[in-house]
Amino acid sequence: MLTLVSDVARAYIELVDLDRRLEISQRTLQSRVEYVQLAKDRFDGGVTSELDWRQAQAEEQRTATFVQDFERQVRQKENELSSLLGRNPGEISRDTGLDAMAVPLSVPAGLPSALLERRPDVRSAEETLASTTASIGAAKALLYPSIFLTGGFASRARDLDDLLKSPSKSWSLGANLLQPIFNAGQNQSRVEVAESQQRQALYGYESAVLQAFREVEDSLVGLRQFGCSATASAGA
Repeated sequence: MLTLVSDVARAYIELVDLDRRLEISQRTLQSRVEYVQLAKDRFDGGVTSELDWRQAQAEEQRTATFVQDFERQVRQKENELSSLLGRNPGEISRDTGLDAMAVPLSVPAGLPSALLERRPDVRSAEETLASTTASIGAAKALLYPSIFLTGGFASRARDLDDLLKSPSKSWSLGANLLQPIFNAGQNQSRVEVAESQQRQALYGYESAVLQAFREVEDSLVGLRQFGCSATASAGA
C-alpha cells in the first residue's frame, strides 16, 4: 500500500511537470515560427543572408521535435497513472498544478531513524530475512525421524527402542522413520542451502537499510540546497 501511494504521488508530480515542460516548448515553438517568418522577410529584403533564414528553420524543426516528445511523454505518464489507479489507459484530470503544491522548506528536527522501518523496501527485506531464518528450522527438522522419544511415565518409547535395534529389524518401522535416516546427506544439504539463503537475506537486509539511509541523506541534501536557494531568492 505504501509503495502504491508513493508511486501514484510520484507519477502525478511527474505528469504535471511534463505539462509545464510541454507548455514551455509550445510557447517556444510559436516564437520560433514567428522568427522564421521574420528571417524570411529580412532575407527577401536583402537585409540578411539565406543562412540566417535556414538556421531559423532548423531551430523551428528542433523545437517541434521537443513538443512532440513531451506530448508523447505526457500520454505515457497518463497511461502509467491510470494503470496505478486500476483504470484503463486515458486522460488524467489535473486538480493541482506544480506551483500550487506545497513543498516544505525544512524538515522537523529530531526525526528518529526508526522511521526507516516503514519503508516498503526495508519491510520486504525484513520479512525475507524472517522467512529464511524460519526455513532453517524446517530444514533441520527433516534430519530427525518422526518418532516418540519417551512413552508413558517418561519411559523410553517403543519407537526409540526399535530404532536402536539391529538394522535387519529396523525395516519394519516404515518409510516415515527410515527415510530421514537414509536421506541424511540430502537433508543436510537442505540445511546448508537454507543457512546460505539466510545469510543472503541478511546481507540483503543490511543493503536495504544502508540504501534507505543513503536515499534519505540525498533527499536531505537536496532539500537543504533547495531551501537555501529559495531563501536567497526570497531575500533578493
